[in-house]
Amino acid sequence: MKIFVVGAGATGSVLINTLAGQKEVERIFCVAKNKRIAAEFVKSHPKVKIFGADVADRTKMEKFAKGSDLVINAASPWLNVPILKLALRVHAHYQDLEAYLGLDDGRSKMPYRIEHLSFDKEFRKQRRVALFDAGVAPGLTNLLVAEAQEVLGNLKNVSIRLLEDLQASAYISTWSPSAAIDEVYSRPVVYRNGKFSILKRFSDPEEFNFPKPFGRHTTYAIMNNEAFTIPQYLSVGKIEVRSAGCDDEAARIMVALGLLEKKPMRIRGITLTPLEFTMRIMRQPPTPKELKRLVATGVVRDGYFAFFIEATGPKKRKIAYWVPFPSQKTLFKKDIHSTYVAHPAGTCAAVFALEIPHIQKYGTMPPEVLPKDNRERILKRIKQFGINVKTR
Repeated sequence: MKIFVVGAGATGSVLINTLAGQKEVERIFCVAKNKRIAAEFVKSHPKVKIFGADVADRTKMEKFAKGSDLVINAASPWLNVPILKLALRVHAHYQDLEAYLGLDDGRSKMPYRIEHLSFDKEFRKQRRVALFDAGVAPGLTNLLVAEAQEVLGNLKNVSIRLLEDLQASAYISTWSPSAAIDEVYSRPVVYRNGKFSILKRFSDPEEFNFPKPFGRHTTYAIMNNEAFTIPQYLSVGKIEVRSAGCDDEAARIMVALGLLEKKPMRIRGITLTPLEFTMRIMRQPPTPKELKRLVATGVVRDGYFAFFIEATGPKKRKIAYWVPFPSQKTLFKKDIHSTYVAHPAGTCAAVFALEIPHIQKYGTMPPEVLPKDNRERILKRIKQFGINVKTR
């Protein structure tokens, strides 16, 4: 495989570093806005070459992507559309880690849509795959819901609960500020009895006992893609995504204080919105070197990411999947200087990328519609990378 990757930050670098070590991969060309910063994240490897360029530079992008079998957007979901078009122009498969479902204006009854669908016909015509939401959550979560349907048949109820918790004496970003803020600002969507509903942010706290060693946490409904995309591909009566952990509690406080509001205010002769202020003070995720220092000095003690999926089928039959990912301490013991969130996202994305040449159906699709043989190979390889899916 010849792979072209847009983005080499916290998650993109894990994707690139993982793919570079696979025998199926011949070379990886990567485009980053800041080549110097990208070089701090991406390990030096003979298969990998980094180019500094802007995605808006169509000529350069086509030059670097030409001859690639697969084009991956590992930068930002806001760039999906131009990179989808780039993949079509160079006749390559496409992948991203998260679909951008649209901007929530806070008033619309349904502000979300799947942007990839308008490209389905062109990808089918070129006999190419455009796999979206192919990361960890969304991504691995979607695939496991499809596995649950394989076991139970029509799904009556699906609940996806995420746990993301950082033990640190300072605020550390694990996602880009724009992506993190968009997730919090967007009102949650749930699917019930054939209809989508929009909930008020942080309006429905619910206690949940996660498996050991995590225990009881307060979860909140959040805007995560699975609740919107899965009902459009699988037969499900109800689905929701909930989240718990320090990031949710920090976000809940920001929402309560109005720090994500877009109404301009004037302070000492300066006009700005609370959202602009919040975006300005939020830091980018730490580089591997910065993260190493934060761990060594005790600022970051540990960090955890896991998810629990419960599915109910006919006659009250149930199945659950528990997926705890390596903690921050565990990663550092293995000399992996990536965050506890970026590592599973980039690793899962790499596994999806390696499977794309084996997908025999074409067009735009999320992981939940992949054929059974593709799902089985993905789960097998994910286990080889140290991600353990526990069935209950």
